Amino acid sequence: MKTKMKTKICSAILFFLFRALKYLSRHDSIVRSDWEKFDENFVISIYLSEGGKSLRIIKKNGKMKRIRISGIKEDLAITFKSVDAAFLVFTGFSGLSRAYSEHRFTLSGNISDGMAFVRMVERAETYLFPSIMGRRILRRREKKEMMSVALYLHLLLGV
Repeated sequence: MKTKMKTKICSAILFFLFRALKYLSRHDSIVRSDWEKFDENFVISIYLSEGGKSLRIIKKNGKMKRIRISGIKEDLAITFKSVDAAFLVFTGFSGLSRAYSEHRFTLSGNISDGMAFVRMVERAETYLFPSIMGRRILRRREKKEMMSVALYLHLLLGV
C-alpha cells in the first residue's frame, strides 16, 4: 500500500482515537484517573512520522481538547519513525507497547507521563477492537465498564 494512503488511513484513525479518548476520559474510571494525573495545559502530541501529520491534545479546564496550532511546546511527544510503523499500530497489527519495545517510535517527555498515556490508548483499544484482535495487541485485556456500542455511537454520531 502506498505511503499517501497509509497516511490518510492513520490520520482518520487519529481522529477517531481522539474522540474515543475524550469520551472515555469522562466515562471510564481508568482513563479518567490517568487523565487527571496530567497538569493543566499539559500538551500531548502524536506524530505519524518526523515532521508528518499529528494529533495534538491539551488539557484545558480538566477537559481534553484537540489543538491544531503548532509552536506550542508539548510536554509529551510520541513520534513514529515511519508512516509504516504508525500504520501497523493504528490498524491493530501491533500494539503500542510492542511498537515501543521494537523501537518503532520515540517518546519525548517524562516516561511516567508516557506510560499513563499508553495505558489510556490501550484502554481505548480495549473498547475499539474486537476481543480476538485485542488478545493479539494488548498486554492484558481489562474488563470494560460499558458496552463498546456506546463508544461506537459517540464516535460515529456524536451521541
